[in-house]
Amino acid sequence: MTDIHIAKQKKVLANLIREAEECLTRGKLRKADHLFGRALPLADETNHIESTASICRGLGLIAQVGGDLEGAEKLYNSALSIYELVQDKNGLITVYLSLGTIAKIQGDMEKATQLYNKSLESCEALGNKEGIATIYYNLGEIAFGGMSPPDRDIAFGFTADEMKNFDIDKAESYFSKSIALHEEIGNKLGAAHGYASLANIAMVNLDTAAAEKILRKAISLFGEVGATEYQRQAKKHLMSLQRMDDFFSGWDK
Repeated sequence: MTDIHIAKQKKVLANLIREAEECLTRGKLRKADHLFGRALPLADETNHIESTASICRGLGLIAQVGGDLEGAEKLYNSALSIYELVQDKNGLITVYLSLGTIAKIQGDMEKATQLYNKSLESCEALGNKEGIATIYYNLGEIAFGGMSPPDRDIAFGFTADEMKNFDIDKAESYFSKSIALHEEIGNKLGAAHGYASLANIAMVNLDTAAAEKILRKAISLFGEVGATEYQRQAKKHLMSLQRMDDFFSGWDK
């Protein structure tokens, strides 16, 4: 294989990974999976292990969203091994975050918190505001009982057992700090997720008017970045809140 051919293949590889990661951002997981699948043999062919790590990380996220936590963890650990080998600190931060999320989903909040805090220390040392904002969001989820906005239609409320695991003030603080940083660096998608989570906080506080207002903000931001699936979920929650308001308004008459 000539140097020119390798250079061309690496350019194709980089474009495939970039497009796949953009699809992940927009929630288009099937297309992202296809693109990562095309990229993986090119990474092997060109022996570009950093790209292999990126692909493993992306495929891990797809497996995670699909409910294959064991497969996701294996892929994340494959990426972790490469990042440790090449001493990619930002890559390590990303993978520790992902492994923390796996632990959170599995209900091991202590392990998740440890992994998130490990990432936070590295992010702060590097001045990585994007990473810090993401970690704040994840720590907010842990304070909110480990739940993300898509986990529950907030209009249906929460059980007493779930509420026992909530630290509302801490969750609100983390989500607010995450939003502030994401807005500072211009990450509308990150800010949108933060607003969607703040809507959950408002709902727990029985402030449906605030929840609706915040959800509309999230819906607008999801739309601006083309995150159609996240926007659809937020709209679904908004419709549920509006139906609930109509229901209770009928009682008052």
